[in-house]
Amino acid sequence: MKGLGQIPTVDPHDLRTILNVQRECPSGSIDALIYSRLCKPGADVVAGHLRASLMGILLQSIPELAEFVQDGEPSDALVLAFALVPMEHGKALHAHKLMKYLPKGHPR
Repeated sequence: MKGLGQIPTVDPHDLRTILNVQRECPSGSIDALIYSRLCKPGADVVAGHLRASLMGILLQSIPELAEFVQDGEPSDALVLAFALVPMEHGKALHAHKLMKYLPKGHPR
């Protein structure tokens, strides 16, 4: 994976759309064309899919993120953080880096 570089940031509304599609189709077999038809024109749906998938993984492994989820839905603050936090292909996203993008004391 060396040399792939940064995973582009995405529009939070597009990331929310991708998360909603993933929730509706939990099998994981979602074509990028589906995302591109539902997201804003020009959206980087591959980056959005990567960010949404990483959110799912980290929600299961970082207990501090639980306060940013209500009734199984990630808060707008959490979606915004995952849309904007710098990410690199092949490199771990550390919790402390993500937490800098989240509000303290008021998760919604």
